[in-house]
Amino acid sequence: MESSKGASSASGQLETLSLRQAQLEDDLRRIEKQIFDLETHYIERTQSYGNVVVGWDGFLSCRLPGNQTIRRGRINPKDRIFSISSTTAPKDDIEEE
Repeated sequence: MESSKGASSASGQLETLSLRQAQLEDDLRRIEKQIFDLETHYIERTQSYGNVVVGWDGFLSCRLPGNQTIRRGRINPKDRIFSISSTTAPKDDIEEE
């Protein structure tokens, strides 16, 4: 009787842990997507005058912010230093852009 009680207890713990793992994996995917989106926004906004990824060489030669147009060019996957630093981020999404 005790062995079946222990088995059901272990089974319940396994189910609880599996649900928790699934929840944590969903949280991780959501956070990585948020990082990717914020990184995209940052790179797009700062392409014209420089940023922490490519440097600030264009900063002094850029126009005033009111007259400046935002360049939305293709983002080099190598410039995604935050997204590619994650070992669990989906690399296919980064390379496709």
